[in-house]
Amino acid sequence: MEVVDASEALRILDSSLSRINWRLKSSSKRRLQTDILALCTGMRPVIMIDYGGKMPELRDRICGFLKFSQEDSPIFEKLRVMVIEDMLYLIHVRGLAELIKLTLNKELELHFVDLEQDPPKMVTEVEKISVGAQFISLQKLFSSVFCDDARTDDVSDCRVPVVNNQPTEFIDLSHFMQDTPITVPTLNGWLLGYPVVYIFGKDHIQDAVYNLSTKSLNLFNIYVRRNGSSSKRPPQEELMSFSVPFELSIDGANEAWAAVFLAHMKARWESCKHVWESLQMEVNATYPQAIAFYKQQHFTHPPSLQIVSRVLLSISIFNQFKDMAAAQLTSTCILPSFEGLKSSTSKASSVSVAVSSPFRSLTLRSSRVMVVKSATTVAPKYTSLKPLGDRVLVKIKAAEEKTVGGILLPSTAQSKPQGGEVVAVGEGRTIGDKKLEIGVKTGTPVVYSKYAGTEVEFNGSNHLILKEDDIVGILETDDVKDLKPLNDRVLIKVEEAEETTAGGLLLTQASKEKPSIGTVIAVGPGPVNEEGNRTGLSLSPGNTVLYSKYAGNEFKGADGSDYIALRASDVMAVLS
Repeated sequence: MEVVDASEALRILDSSLSRINWRLKSSSKRRLQTDILALCTGMRPVIMIDYGGKMPELRDRICGFLKFSQEDSPIFEKLRVMVIEDMLYLIHVRGLAELIKLTLNKELELHFVDLEQDPPKMVTEVEKISVGAQFISLQKLFSSVFCDDARTDDVSDCRVPVVNNQPTEFIDLSHFMQDTPITVPTLNGWLLGYPVVYIFGKDHIQDAVYNLSTKSLNLFNIYVRRNGSSSKRPPQEELMSFSVPFELSIDGANEAWAAVFLAHMKARWESCKHVWESLQMEVNATYPQAIAFYKQQHFTHPPSLQIVSRVLLSISIFNQFKDMAAAQLTSTCILPSFEGLKSSTSKASSVSVAVSSPFRSLTLRSSRVMVVKSATTVAPKYTSLKPLGDRVLVKIKAAEEKTVGGILLPSTAQSKPQGGEVVAVGEGRTIGDKKLEIGVKTGTPVVYSKYAGTEVEFNGSNHLILKEDDIVGILETDDVKDLKPLNDRVLIKVEEAEETTAGGLLLTQASKEKPSIGTVIAVGPGPVNEEGNRTGLSLSPGNTVLYSKYAGNEFKGADGSDYIALRASDVMAVLS
């Protein structure tokens, strides 16, 4: 592993984020920095990206970020984006090849917790577990992709995988999971480098969730601290975390396997002390996770494998019950990747999800696994809220709870609203000697950028305070084709993606090349220049244009067509 200049890597990271207009929240950006440094320094072979957006937009942003980073420095040369079903990873191809070799050859011993058993049992010989042989077969599939020769221990010349009929921006191995009983949480435990892996088959999901959620856990956290260039010492950051049933890890960090794992991590740390000042392990016990799946009579449909796997993944790395500085967890807690899983007694499933009350007194810190996000609440004693400068206050439109056909949508399927009604505006801004008023009036229905503004709860409703420039356009109907762009924004109808390859193979949604060609539907009046005058755009409705793949805000029209609203500067060419 080559010596990594951390400051140079972070400089390039910032530059690449800027070039694709990806405005991450400070906490997400810090996590991305830590994850990238962990990959580049060899501390981790694989990291999972479950922050900064949703698929497939998140995948496209990560691909764009990595493309520009690799153009700027060889530090990022061995990094690749990998997709498995709806999970997104960044991998170091040499690090992953090494993990595959060491675990297949059993030079790096894994411990498996069999969640099909109650109580769960820990074993080191995976062959003794009902799905053990299939897990080994899955490991060998990964070896065939990432390792040139499965019989050699040398991974210095590991290849960068090229999978037939796939875009070059990312590696899609979703097909590996189609004909195997192994679940995504088991795969993740191995890929993410945990010493203890939860293992169970797809036909035992309900048993696995119940067997784990009703047990106390020990939460193992590996923390690092970066070397700082200033007098202020950098904060401690979580490098990785995993859990083990308490009864199988009573001695915590003194367990033999835990000591071996920590020694392995410290050996890696020794080679990159110029980046990381310190590394340490902390172990904390928790109550049972209180997420119980129980069978109900008269129900016929099995639970979604994808959803239940995500719940189990949530539990398996449930490491949040420590710091007192974050949101209070209540009986309506939000699970990772769920955005609002609540108690359900729906007859559409043989499973219900119950979140019990012992967690009401527990607190969370923000992490990559569980996100509890709420709007800032304005106390009832305040009766008005006046935005300042070029800011506006928008009352957020409620998420659609039903489809057009009347089907009730679960919280996971409800799109985050990107629209609302302007209820208050600031006094505007001054450019030179010109005073520019806000371009939208109260009562105007608007659409805004997905990650813009600050949410506030005011008068019992959710609102958003954002800058006028974050408003994409005015939308007075329910169809995005009627959007009236503001300022330098352009509305484009996206050209449909190819459904098949040149050889006639049907492409999955994840494998389709993201279009970057479309037809201009509407244009804004143009930006305001340094003299306070508005300059018109050179684009016109009807133009066929080529635009930056990683820019803009995507929308779905009433007829199912895809649209994108972006800045005119993100349009690269007019085609004819």
